[in-house]
Amino acid sequence: MKGDNILYPNNYFIYFLIFLSWILLQLLIFYEIWDFVAQFILFFVAFLFFLLSIRNGVKLFQSRKRLDFKKRIFKFLFALMILFLTIFNSIPHNLIERFDWVLLYNKRMEIVEDIKKDKINLENDKEFYLYKAPFEYPVISNDGNKIVVRKDIENKYTIEFFISKFSFFTPDSKYIYTESKNYSKIFDEKVKTDPTQNKKLEKNWYKISGE
Repeated sequence: MKGDNILYPNNYFIYFLIFLSWILLQLLIFYEIWDFVAQFILFFVAFLFFLLSIRNGVKLFQSRKRLDFKKRIFKFLFALMILFLTIFNSIPHNLIERFDWVLLYNKRMEIVEDIKKDKINLENDKEFYLYKAPFEYPVISNDGNKIVVRKDIENKYTIEFFISKFSFFTPDSKYIYTESKNYSKIFDEKVKTDPTQNKKLEKNWYKISGE
C-alpha cells in the first residue's frame, strides 16, 4: 500500500524514524562527508521532502472536513519543517557545531596541553606541522583528525582544528587555539570585521572561517 512507502507514511512511528535518520544524516555530514558531496545529498533529501510536502498539502486540503484533519496537519508541517531545515542547512550545522564545541572542548585542550608540554613529537625545526591525532574517534578535527600546529619565533603555539571539510561552496572553518600575539591580532581583526563568520570563543580560542 502507498501508506507503507517512505513518501506516504501514515504511522507516527515512521515519522519518528525518518526524523532520527535525518539527524543521523546531519551528524554524518558534519563529521564524515566532504562538503561538496554533502551538497548533492542535501539536494536529493530536499527534493524528496518537497514532493512529500506537496503530497501532504494536497491531502490536507482534501481532508479538511474529515476526522483525520489534525493528523494531516502534523504530516504536512513535519515535511515542511524538514524541507526548511534541509534547505537552510546552516541551522542544524550551527547547532551541531555548538554541541561539538562544548562536548569535545576538554579533548581538544588535552591535545593542546600535550603539544605545549612537548609530549607529542613534533619536528621542532619546522614552523608548520600537520599532526594526526592517534585516534579516529572522537572526531576533534575533521579530515581524519589532522591538526595544524604552528610555532612562532617566540615559541608560541597556534593550533588549528578543522570544523568543515574541503568545500567549493563555503569557506573552511576552524577552531584555533593561539598564544601568539601576531595571530591574536589577526584573528581579533577578523572577528571585528566579520563577526557572523568569526568568533572569539574564550581566552586563546577562536572560530575562524576562510583562514
